[in-house]
Amino acid sequence: MSRIIINFPDSMEEEHALSLVESVIRMGRISDHEKQYCYASLTDFHAVYATLSKTGTDSFSIVKRKDL
Repeated sequence: MSRIIINFPDSMEEEHALSLVESVIRMGRISDHEKQYCYASLTDFHAVYATLSKTGTDSFSIVKRKDL
C-alpha cells in the first residue's frame, strides 16, 4: 500500500494544496532515476517539495516562495 502525505500552510485551502500536488504527480516520477516525483516544483507563489521515504511513502511540502 502506498501513502501520500501533504503538508501545507494553514492559510491555504485544502483544494488548492491538492491541486498543486496533483500537478506534480501528473508529471510522473522524474527524479532520482525515475524513482520519485520532482524534488522541487515552482509555481507563481509556492514551491512544492517532494520526498520519498524508505518505506515508499511520498511526502509533499508546500511553502510560500520567499524570492518574490
